[in-house]
Amino acid sequence: MGVLDRLASAEVSSDLQHHEHTCDVDVLGAAGLAAIKHPGHMSLFRVKILNDAAELAAAKSLFIRWARVSMTNRMRAGSTLNPEKASRVGVQALSAWLNDVCGKCKGVKFVVKDGTPYLSDKQCPHCQGTGREPIRQRGEMLDVFKELMERADTAVAWIHTGIEKKLR
Repeated sequence: MGVLDRLASAEVSSDLQHHEHTCDVDVLGAAGLAAIKHPGHMSLFRVKILNDAAELAAAKSLFIRWARVSMTNRMRAGSTLNPEKASRVGVQALSAWLNDVCGKCKGVKFVVKDGTPYLSDKQCPHCQGTGREPIRQRGEMLDVFKELMERADTAVAWIHTGIEKKLR
């Protein structure tokens, strides 16, 4: 059973007693330890991976903060981006990050052959074979969105790796 399956199972476990073998308490403890330095990263992990709506406000706050920093840094470098709009940008980027599966191919990266349940050998033209919904921004705003989404992906991967290391 993978780390994500173990964590999802531990989240709803009725047995929170400590045992001789690795148990649900150990999994939950590993998750807590992985998030100690960056609790916001755990919020992103819980929203994206575990679909935990209770962490949405914390994830939104983190995206808004990252957007403000990114836009302020770009403005200092001569950009016309207005950091006062970081709240809207952060929320839009969070929404795009959470709903990133391509709507046409459903994330499988290829076109389904007409009239069959089989995939063709042609990449999905909507996502260019990435399986992810294209970002609907242009210019500097596209760069901000990409930066925020990359930061969020890195944060989630960091938490995932941290949990794995703690359970070894």
